[in-house]
Amino acid sequence: HGGADDATPVSGFMPTKLTIPVAPPGLVDRERLFDLLDAGTRGPLTLVAGPPGIGKTALVTSWIAAGRAPGPVAWLSLDATDDSRPRFWRLMLAAIAAVSGDEMTGRLHVTSDQTVDAALPAVVGVLSDLTNPIVLVLDDFDEITDPAIMADLESLLRTPPPALRLVATARRTPSLRLQRLRLSGAVTEVDPRELVFTDVEATELLQGAGVRLADEQARVLWERTEGWAAGLRLTAMALRGRPDADAFVAQFAGDEAPVADYLFEEILSAQPTEIRDFLLHTAITDTITGGLADALTGQTGGGATLSELHQDGIMATALDDHREWFRYHGLFRGLLRSVLRREHPHVVPDLHRRAALWLIEHRREVEAARHALAAQDWELLADIVATSSFALLARGELRELAAVLRAVPPARMQANPGFPLAIAGGALELGDALDAEPWMALADAGAAAGGVREGDRAAFEIGRAIIGLYHARLTGDADGAAADALTLMGGTRDARPEDFGAGSELRALALINLGALELWTGRLDAAERDLAEGIVLAEARG
Repeated sequence: HGGADDATPVSGFMPTKLTIPVAPPGLVDRERLFDLLDAGTRGPLTLVAGPPGIGKTALVTSWIAAGRAPGPVAWLSLDATDDSRPRFWRLMLAAIAAVSGDEMTGRLHVTSDQTVDAALPAVVGVLSDLTNPIVLVLDDFDEITDPAIMADLESLLRTPPPALRLVATARRTPSLRLQRLRLSGAVTEVDPRELVFTDVEATELLQGAGVRLADEQARVLWERTEGWAAGLRLTAMALRGRPDADAFVAQFAGDEAPVADYLFEEILSAQPTEIRDFLLHTAITDTITGGLADALTGQTGGGATLSELHQDGIMATALDDHREWFRYHGLFRGLLRSVLRREHPHVVPDLHRRAALWLIEHRREVEAARHALAAQDWELLADIVATSSFALLARGELRELAAVLRAVPPARMQANPGFPLAIAGGALELGDALDAEPWMALADAGAAAGGVREGDRAAFEIGRAIIGLYHARLTGDADGAAADALTLMGGTRDARPEDFGAGSELRALALINLGALELWTGRLDAAERDLAEGIVLAEARG
């Protein structure tokens, strides 16, 4: 029934609101979570919170079915029509009467705030008289937002009757003042980190659904669904009876029906237009923070929106304790990107470009390169390579940029010698001189053909000397190392450290690598001199 007639007696409600759902077939008995519920129901409140489809209701129903509840169980399925104080408490009175056996409670009529105020002491009295606990499950408790209801429950939990055992399931953290309850030890929380399936549980779920996969295939599905219960169940439905399980698992990305249909209908379609647009635009990156979200949407307040999505259980996970960086669930992110490409294909390159520019500004060069590549903005990618390769090499991260650049089309590789040069550097960083050599040759050929942009010439020559020096050090080429080191040292070995200023970083790099090679080849006096000067310069530059 709707909320138009607040005088409707308890008997007027749909029977299913007070009926424990039947546990679906093939459920996995998750003993580790049953233990958490056992512990929680030794106290007054247990909160099971997480995004749609993570298995909150299934967990509680299977725990009840396993006979683990400490006493009789009353079930209350809530929806938005129950978000009024009289209606909510009429339902609560009916549920309490059903398990306490107190007929007077069931006959109490609450039709206004005044009658609720009068009825609540009677409820506390009934619960206080019970010697054995009763469990009252509030399913979809996040549908209740009325501050007066929250105040009632907070008052009840401040000095809870010994028999009261509330178990609430919610997509988002309810607006109860949980900090006070946490401090008093009155609440046990089962959060998404506990609710996700382990790899063993995922395999058991798939087998229970009639899907037999090799261990490796089951693990791939577990990793790609990130242990999300609905994702596993829906994938099992799609897999059942398919002869091409190997191909399905290999290509599984989450945009297949029925997984995509569930995500679209249960989550994306339920969002207001502005949140839907926010999700579509910010899904272009693997991780997201407030400033990056603002750059992608052209709006402000992205950090607050991300925090709200996290609180609301919209498949957004905080990646740090300060809740500044977030990521969307992999399958949800895949759906968002698919919808974005379908509905707004023209904005995708621009979003990648915006992401790259923001990431460059915040010194996340490798991620910026990924987005420049996705936007096919070759000039921007060339800028990133020219300005960041040396810093990445110094930080030991050039191999990550090199992995991105290997996806550049051959024609673009030949047109910008900086790309193959950086790939060569990544290979040398891994100690693979053989892999580096064809990339060095490609860079040299591109430079000879005039592929280096005029403004990048000095940076390319320095980069080429650095790569040459690393290669010579790996292969024991003393003559080649000396020539490349001389290039980096400005053409002379004999100068005072203070003469070099900012160039002392390059000179330090040259001297330390050259000194290492001289040591290995038995030139001990030269090695001692070059290593000592290199250390002085490196320390001077911090």
